[in-house]
Amino acid sequence: MDFTKYCHCEDCPLNGTKRILGEGELEGVVFVGIAPAKEEILVGRPFVGRSGKLLKEVASQVGYKNYYLTNTLLCELPAEISNSDASKAVRCCNDRLIEEIKAIKPKLAVALGNVPLEALTGKDYKVKSIEGRIVTGLVSLVLAVVHPAAVLRGSEDFTDFVDALECGQDWLEGKYQQATMTPDSVIINEENFPELLQKVENSEVVAVDLETTGRGFYPYGKDPDQIRCIILAIDNETAYIVPQAYAKDERLIKLLNESKCIFHNGQFDCGFLWQAGYRTKIYYDTFLAHYMLDEREYSHGLKKLAHKFLGAPDWEEDIKVYLPHKKSSYDLIPDDALFKYASYDAVYTHHLYEIFSKEVNSGIYSDLIIPSSNMFVELRDRGLRIDIETLMSLDDTLEANLDAAEDELRKLATWSVNPFSPKDVAMLLYDELKLPINSHFGRSTSQKALALLAGNPVVDKILECRELGKLKSTYVSGIISFLDKNFRIHPYTKLYGTVTGRLATEDPSIMNIPRLSEIKNLYTPENGHLIMEVDQKQMELRCYSLVAKDEYLKNLLLSGRDPHALVAEEATKRCGRLIDRQTAKPAVFGKLYGRGLDSFVFGYRMIEGEARALMVTIDSLFPAIGEYHKVIKSEIHSNGYLESYFGRLRRFGLILDDNKKELYRMGANFKIQSMASDINLYTMLHMYNLRDKFGATPLFPVHDSVVFDIESPEAIPLIIKEMEDYAESLVHGEMKFKVEAKVGASWGKAEEWKEV
Repeated sequence: MDFTKYCHCEDCPLNGTKRILGEGELEGVVFVGIAPAKEEILVGRPFVGRSGKLLKEVASQVGYKNYYLTNTLLCELPAEISNSDASKAVRCCNDRLIEEIKAIKPKLAVALGNVPLEALTGKDYKVKSIEGRIVTGLVSLVLAVVHPAAVLRGSEDFTDFVDALECGQDWLEGKYQQATMTPDSVIINEENFPELLQKVENSEVVAVDLETTGRGFYPYGKDPDQIRCIILAIDNETAYIVPQAYAKDERLIKLLNESKCIFHNGQFDCGFLWQAGYRTKIYYDTFLAHYMLDEREYSHGLKKLAHKFLGAPDWEEDIKVYLPHKKSSYDLIPDDALFKYASYDAVYTHHLYEIFSKEVNSGIYSDLIIPSSNMFVELRDRGLRIDIETLMSLDDTLEANLDAAEDELRKLATWSVNPFSPKDVAMLLYDELKLPINSHFGRSTSQKALALLAGNPVVDKILECRELGKLKSTYVSGIISFLDKNFRIHPYTKLYGTVTGRLATEDPSIMNIPRLSEIKNLYTPENGHLIMEVDQKQMELRCYSLVAKDEYLKNLLLSGRDPHALVAEEATKRCGRLIDRQTAKPAVFGKLYGRGLDSFVFGYRMIEGEARALMVTIDSLFPAIGEYHKVIKSEIHSNGYLESYFGRLRRFGLILDDNKKELYRMGANFKIQSMASDINLYTMLHMYNLRDKFGATPLFPVHDSVVFDIESPEAIPLIIKEMEDYAESLVHGEMKFKVEAKVGASWGKAEEWKEV
């Protein structure tokens, strides 16, 4: 059938290019992509390239038999086309697409990406927000699925891609779970409040959710957001809405403090509860439980999980009418609409608990993740003291240094170049100074691209300006915006921020602070106390020696010798010039994590012969590294995942020739960094539980270190011994650990501590 008569080619910016028509079975399923790629143009058929082959392979495995393939656009979409022309081209082809769908009479249309999703529904949906959902379309029901080309670019999306296609097949087979039940809502008032308290007291667990004022993101600071209502669910049917008037009732506070409370991202909600006077503990967290099932950072949203596991609809639709833009405050939503929306959150959290607790209820989840989440709730509520005088002084210093650096840059460039403008910097470096354009980065002005040009005075000055600007915006302006009335900040620690288990902080970030002592001087202890940073020395090497069963390195570490110094000494002999420990150390880790020759040459600014000699030196001293990488590759291919020393899983999506080297590198990194991070977190948690015994409170972890507030330096040797012994017990005595401490009146003034 010829549908091109419905195209408005005369008005289309793509007119004149080759058109690739749809093909396949009628009256089944239609897959709608964006536009034909170069391979489709050459062959003259849709979905014959790599992304098309992936789609067909997965669709076949999931169970799709009869389907039709077409695109939103029949012509190739040039990479350089403007957004306005691309939108116009879609409009010109839209009548053709609609008529084509009508003629096919599909049971289901699968929109592969945002462009076909909007074309098929007439709504500005985004695939990531409704992926795997079946929504009403202009002609037929529509399933939202990420485009397979996106999966090929980032294999982390592969799981979502398969899950979404399985939802479509379930619907075709009549097995699609679509929750239509609206939870019952009981609004708490003076009359029924005692009855609610009795119900909660008699329940085994209670799901807790909050709605908050403002934008509802930050419970601390000078003008914190507040609890608007608390929602409780003790089963999968009814939500009890506790309005603001009853949220601080002492009876409810006492009851929830004593109850087994289920949350979805409990650290977030507990921040508001603790600020309101509660001391509620997280008994179970469905957000963190799903992190154990899927370690990707952005896959744990309640709406996404409720749809995936419960077939829940998008219950946010009813409140969107009150939110004119993405940053709108929930204060704009009237109580009745907000309470209805909130009912779903609590009830679905309870339902997810019933599902997840059968799979995730022990091991590292119960031993480390949940206890640590409660620890970080308490530490966030306590906050970190900031020296306000140092903060103001630092602001002035950085401002003056930035002005001076920008003035020097203007003199070097002879015009007022903006060091923060990619356009200005690219013009200066590549057009005026004719600096070489790297084949990998192109005309990029990113940090990594400019690092390759370091040594040029203009490039160095641009990097200096950017560093000063980042320091000012992140560690001065950023901190000021989060200060409370007592000059404390309350960072949020993310247990789910990385696939390895390494932690991250936000609001504000405190873990990536540069070594600049002036910034660390902002962080001060309680009055009369000291700040102590305890560093677990050579942690990753010790972990590698255990996971790789490298007996030589293990014995080297147990004997107290320095492997990096050994590499530097041997490499100096082989290279014919001095290779210091500072160069040897990152090179050793480069080999551990699978870096190649090119990476050594660029990363360490070495000529190829010297870099090769350094790599050979490391291989000769630690031959187990090669076997370790072989084991990593084997496990990735045979299992599709890796398991860490403490039981975390690192799952791998689609393994392709294009990405397998990167996956191997990630795998080698995971086994080591995950173990190191967990030992540090286990040790911090252990010391937190003993804080009264030692008069030392762990404040936050920084990679392989823990920063403490200590009452007296007399406790330092006891703390060091306790940490070393406990870390050794975690690995059943197979490795000894070395802890070193720095102590001072502030974090920046901390100096190496030596026992007298």
